[in-house]
Amino acid sequence: MRASINGAVKRCLAACMLCLSLAINPAIAEVPGTEGITKIFSLPGRIAAYDEARGALRFFSRKGDLLVESGESKRAAAAVWGVTEVPQGLLVATGMGRKSLTAETVITLFPGSGGSPVEVFKYSGERSQVPFLRYVDGKVWLTYFESKYTTKTGFLDSKGPAPWMFTEVGTFRLGDVTDVAGECVVVGRPYGDLQGQDGDLTMIKNGERSPLPSYRGVRAATFFGRKDDPQIAIGDGWHQNYGSLAQGRVSVLRRDTASGRYALQLIENDRDQYGYSKLISVTKSGKSYLVGLGNKAVVLFGPEPEWRRTVAHQFVSTETITDLALVEQDENGAWIAIVDGGLRLVHIPLS
Repeated sequence: MRASINGAVKRCLAACMLCLSLAINPAIAEVPGTEGITKIFSLPGRIAAYDEARGALRFFSRKGDLLVESGESKRAAAAVWGVTEVPQGLLVATGMGRKSLTAETVITLFPGSGGSPVEVFKYSGERSQVPFLRYVDGKVWLTYFESKYTTKTGFLDSKGPAPWMFTEVGTFRLGDVTDVAGECVVVGRPYGDLQGQDGDLTMIKNGERSPLPSYRGVRAATFFGRKDDPQIAIGDGWHQNYGSLAQGRVSVLRRDTASGRYALQLIENDRDQYGYSKLISVTKSGKSYLVGLGNKAVVLFGPEPEWRRTVAHQFVSTETITDLALVEQDENGAWIAIVDGGLRLVHIPLS
C-alpha cells in the first residue's frame, strides 16, 4: 500500500514539474528542416534566416502559432551578416564564415522588382564581418571590420549609383556593437584599446564623441522609448575571463533633461549567465520591455520602470549557436523567433 502511495506521489510530482517547465519555457517545437540556421534578422512582418548548411537565406512569417517559410530563398555564397529592407528592395551583407573563410565583405541589393542583384559595397580585408546593417531614416548604416581589430561605422548613400559612397562617422578598436536612432549613434566595445582593458560605450552625434557610463565590456546596445529622447539599453559587464569575472548585466541609460548627461541604471545582474549578447525592445500601452539573449536563456525584462525578470525560453544546450529576432507583436504580447538547435517560435505575454 505504501509503495502504491509513494508511486502516485512521484507521478504527481513529475506531472507538476512538467507543467512548471511548460509554463517557464513556452517554446513551440522546432520548425522542421531548420537545423542549419545560425542567424536571424527582423524584417517588417517576417524574418530572414541564414541557413549555413544549405548556403541560403530563407524567409519565415507567422501563421497562428507557427513559423511558416514564405517566399523564395536566396543563394548565399558566403556567410550572411546582416539583412535590412530599403525602398529599392533588400540589402544583404555577406562575409567570412565557417564555410567562407576567405570571402570579402560585400553588401548586395536584391531589387524588389525582381531585377538582378547589384553589389553596392565591397571591401577586402583580413576580417570580413559586418556586425551592424540597418536602414534608419533614409540612411543605410553599417559597421564593418576594416582590419582584424579595427571597425568603421558610418552610412551609405543609397540614392546614388552603385557602388554606394560610404561616409564614416567613427573608427574604433573592436567597436562591434552599434545602434542608431536618428542622427545619434552608439558604439560599444567588449574590450578597450590595450590588452586586458575593459570595454566602453560611446555616443556620436553631429560629429562629436561623448563617453557614456557602462561597466566593463559592452556586448549589446539598443535605443528604445521615445523617438525624440530615447533611452539606451546595454548588455555590459563583459570580461575576457567570462568563466569567473564576466557578469550578465543589463543596464539602462537615461538622459537628464537639465544637464544632458546620461545616468546608468542596473536592471539585472544575472548570476546564472555570464552575458547578454543581444537586446530587443518592444512596447505595449506606452511601456517598454526588453528581451535579452543570454548564454543560457532568453529573458524578458519589464515593464518599465520595475523591469521584472521572466525567463521566456531556456536553451536546450549551451553548446549550440543561438540567436533571436522579433517577428511581430499582437495585442497580447510579442512573437519572438529563436535559434536553438533549429528555428523556434515563442510568444511572450506582455502584462
